[in-house]
Amino acid sequence: GTANSGGGGGGGGNAAANSGKSGGSGVVVVKELNKASGVWNLKSQFLARRGGTWPTGGAEPFSVDYLVVAGGASGASMDGSGGGGGGAGGMRTSFCNSCAHALFVSPSTTYKVTIGAGGSGLSPGPPAYAAGANGNDSSWNTCSAGTGITITSTKGGKGAHTGNGGPGGSGGG
Repeated sequence: GTANSGGGGGGGGNAAANSGKSGGSGVVVVKELNKASGVWNLKSQFLARRGGTWPTGGAEPFSVDYLVVAGGASGASMDGSGGGGGGAGGMRTSFCNSCAHALFVSPSTTYKVTIGAGGSGLSPGPPAYAAGANGNDSSWNTCSAGTGITITSTKGGKGAHTGNGGPGGSGGG
């Protein structure tokens, strides 16, 4: 997996490269709804504000969409044949999800965000048969003054050199 890209699992090691590869770290994305989205240069933003078409801040709190992805696990090492790949980190989102909680935030409030690290890759060489490492959970704590909820995505499961991989948001191979 690639760091800061959303928790892909690492590949398993094989005869040529005995080491299991690292899992990617998780990511938390929060997007304010009913606002200008995209990338704007200063001139475009200025012209839109002057023309009265740039969105203005509404009443607080305002609603947001979220994407929370946990860290992916690393793959296993196996001498002579491929080890199992690590599982991708689990995902929770409110985008196009009518079952998701409606979340409201305020810019004057601090929110705790935890980005789950990817499972560490294995070094080449002995031991020739080793399981990978689990990823780590990612979360966004929307609690402020004792109210709110925590959105948590489950880590990716480690790759195995024999048998089943580890459980997780997406289990290991």
